[in-house]
Amino acid sequence: MIKQSSKLRDRYSFCRFPGLSPEGKVPDAKTVWVYRECLKERGLVDKLFSELLIRIDAAGFSARKGQIVDAAIVPVPRQRDTREKNRQIQRWGQP
Repeated sequence: MIKQSSKLRDRYSFCRFPGLSPEGKVPDAKTVWVYRECLKERGLVDKLFSELLIRIDAAGFSARKGQIVDAAIVPVPRQRDTREKNRQIQRWGQP
């Protein structure tokens, strides 16, 4: 089983966001859970996330749920056959 703290270290941006260094101490899952429960008891979870979204928007970013974009643009081969050859391929399978 993967520890929660190792998930936080998975990407440098995951460490940077809460202000942690990859080498530094990372709170364990229980600590984070207890903190969240305290926020929930005080009715602060929605207020906290609303403020977070305002700050993210003000910084020029857009927060979206569950979207990770990782793409590579590669050239596609161009077809060099003439229209006549394409007709022959469609009819008989080979020019």
